[in-house]
Amino acid sequence: MNRFADYPYEASKWDAWLVPKVPAVQIGTIPEVVPGLAVALPVTTTLDGQPYDSVTMNYLISNPATGEILFQGAPTRTAAGTWQVALTAEQTSALLPGTYNVQIVAVGTEAAVPALATKSFVAIPQLAFFERLLGQVQADLQSSLDAAQQSADDANARADSALSQAQSLSGLLTIAVGIAVVAVIISVVSIAMILRRMGGRGGMPGKSGEAPTKESEEL
Repeated sequence: MNRFADYPYEASKWDAWLVPKVPAVQIGTIPEVVPGLAVALPVTTTLDGQPYDSVTMNYLISNPATGEILFQGAPTRTAAGTWQVALTAEQTSALLPGTYNVQIVAVGTEAAVPALATKSFVAIPQLAFFERLLGQVQADLQSSLDAAQQSADDANARADSALSQAQSLSGLLTIAVGIAVVAVIISVVSIAMILRRMGGRGGMPGKSGEAPTKESEEL
């Protein structure tokens, strides 16, 4: 066997075709399924870890106890590599409380090799769902009430602190006024004493200081 030296392509040119492009299918976390309420089951498709859309998919909803296929159809694409199995309220109304299976069959357009994914979910009774929902609402309401009560308590504490400070300032003001009054009284008394002393030093005109009368001059 001789090597064809004029071959125009690299030896690795067709290596990508050696491995078929079979997408990976994964069913995400299934939310609670309640008869009579619409629900969406998340599905993702990837190839080598990257979102992959070149697939044809179908889903089957079955009862594992009987093997009966209840619903089937094609998932709806919502984003790159992201899909959802949308069940209407009318469809879920046909589900009795219990366990069911959802199976996804995906075939890539670049390789006719199917990829499968299966997951179980539980349909819960409406009463249990609404009781739990009511419990969550009550818990949220109680949490809000507790927060409001705490805020009110904090406001009351601040008001009490402000009142205490106001009373303390009022007491200090009363003391200051009393001291001021005493200071004024002391000042008035001091001024009165000073004026009295000044009057004593000037003296009152006495007999020795009187001018000689006319009769004494004649004598």
